[in-house]
Amino acid sequence: MLKEWTLFLFKIRNRSFLWHMGLLLVGSAHLASPAWAASMTPKYSDVLKNFKESPEISMQFKAAQSQWPAKSSPALDQLLKQNQDFLKTWDQLLDQSANFHRGQLEDEKVLNQLTQVLQLSLLRLQTDFQQNTKSTQSLQKESQRWLGYAAAVPFDEASLISLKWAHLVRSMVFDQLELALSKYPECGISSGSDFLAWMNQVQVPWPLERILLTEGKRWVSGREVGKLEKLAMMVQKNPYLPLEETLRKIDPHPSENLLKLTVFWTKSDIDLLAEEMNRLQKMQGKLALAHYREKNKQEPKSVEDLVISKYLLQKPIDYRTGQAMSLKDLQ
Repeated sequence: MLKEWTLFLFKIRNRSFLWHMGLLLVGSAHLASPAWAASMTPKYSDVLKNFKESPEISMQFKAAQSQWPAKSSPALDQLLKQNQDFLKTWDQLLDQSANFHRGQLEDEKVLNQLTQVLQLSLLRLQTDFQQNTKSTQSLQKESQRWLGYAAAVPFDEASLISLKWAHLVRSMVFDQLELALSKYPECGISSGSDFLAWMNQVQVPWPLERILLTEGKRWVSGREVGKLEKLAMMVQKNPYLPLEETLRKIDPHPSENLLKLTVFWTKSDIDLLAEEMNRLQKMQGKLALAHYREKNKQEPKSVEDLVISKYLLQKPIDYRTGQAMSLKDLQ
């Protein structure tokens, strides 16, 4: 099941798979019971009972990506109206940094529903932003909710699935931010320095040590637990090596159980991490450049100028090469 879900999450990261293969399941809606509201760890399945699923959500989201941002339409307005109460409740949970009951992300229906909730939330972001493209308020508000959730869920869930799901959430939110800053570059400046300050504080954690220990202890026991703990520590310190390569530094002839763990962190995972970090740094860099130009009426001579001017907290690093990014990289 774990391996199947790993493949599943890699697939849903490809949005065309979501849109064209009809991945998202449609089920009947149920009246939500308020019992979960008093729980410190609500269950996804309880909260999602009040969500009105529809394949139209994915269709609308697909269409909006080619004609960004989505404009208000009868079909979209109806979807938002049907889920108005649910979205209000969901927003409150994310704003309160709710810790959801562990284990439910392995439920295919729950994950499909959550993906539709994300799509509908981002459609709402687009319609709000479309009404005032000079303001980043709606962009920041919705993005902050989902990015905060994505940063927390791998720690709370401590599973490989949660790590992949968090990456998918961030990837889709980053799409919205990149499109907004590309099509309406003035919005990043007109909102003052608040949006840039927020972007510079965005966290994209990959808690590999925690997840590897949690998942790995299902596979190994006895003396191998010590090797697992050492492996988890080494991967967290240097996540830019595939797990098998790191494992063989500890044990040139690892057991079959330890070798099974190597599917948790491969070259493709490292590429995803590097891509995500680079996307975030380039958005931060473009915003910093825009603010520098606006204030100084000239181009910076180097990335160092952006750091000295406090538009960037530090020099951005290309996570694929390990080299510092240049101004050209940030354009």
